[in-house]
Amino acid sequence: DPLTSELDLLQPERRLMEATNYAEVRAQMEHIFGRLNDLVLSLQKDEKGAEWIALVKDYIRDNFTDPDLNVNKLADVFNRNPSYLSRRFLRMTGQSILDYIHRYRIQEAKIRIGQGASLTAVAEQVGYSNVLTMSRAFKKYEGTTPGKLKN
Repeated sequence: DPLTSELDLLQPERRLMEATNYAEVRAQMEHIFGRLNDLVLSLQKDEKGAEWIALVKDYIRDNFTDPDLNVNKLADVFNRNPSYLSRRFLRMTGQSILDYIHRYRIQEAKIRIGQGASLTAVAEQVGYSNVLTMSRAFKKYEGTTPGKLKN
């Protein structure tokens, strides 16, 4: 059963038990539900392209720390035209590739901030070139700044 094996890999109970505050629990839950959504997407055999979109998402999750991760890099990795890749990703997931990258980085950042890491260290760990860039992404996607999470 693909769902059972995915849950075994995710270890949601362990991740949630290790969370130390609300922001970290929320970020872990968003990760878990995101992965389960990806699994459902990949199991849609009738939807052409669903499998490689799941591979793109896996690649993003595995390489989100790369500050140069963008649509063009993904297009090169998956041997697709950047415009085609962007359109298909948006159609299949409901969000742009760049939005997906930022949202994933922010979820990872929230976990690290919840664990007490400095904002400078977190920005570097999740693929942002500096704290200002990370703060702008937080403001856009979360409506707040990462500094407010530390308080």
